[in-house]
Amino acid sequence: MEKLWLNFILLLLWKNWLIQKRHKIQILIDLSLPIMLVGVLVILRSLTDPVARTNDTIYDGLFQPKLSKLIQLVFK
Repeated sequence: MEKLWLNFILLLLWKNWLIQKRHKIQILIDLSLPIMLVGVLVILRSLTDPVARTNDTIYDGLFQPKLSKLIQLVFK
């Protein structure tokens, strides 16, 4: 039974390989398009200057008592 599934998967892979081999332009587009998009992202990233953030947002636990009461109500 396992050999049957293995043969089935190998046949599907072989069929896929033959179909992909016939469509060479599609393969080039499939491989080059992600590379070009990543290149555009790298270029855009290099054109911008990084901004240093000095003021951090710190929350003092304003909602913590309400959340603990809710947890106590749920788990009682």
